Amino acid sequence: MAGAVPYRSAEDLVADLGRLAALFPCPPDAWERLIRHAGENATDSGGNSGPVRQSA
Repeated sequence: MAGAVPYRSAEDLVADLGRLAALFPCPPDAWERLIRHAGENATDSGGNSGPVRQSA
């Protein structure tokens, strides 16, 4: 992902997801699955996954 910029915080990521949800409506269960998947695959700070990246 060339040019990807990491989100500064989880709050910024959630805000961006909220804007995307408003622009691209989808069934509520799809968002629930996304949030559940993210929560199940999240690591504590200092984990091995690195920063969350923002891309086009």
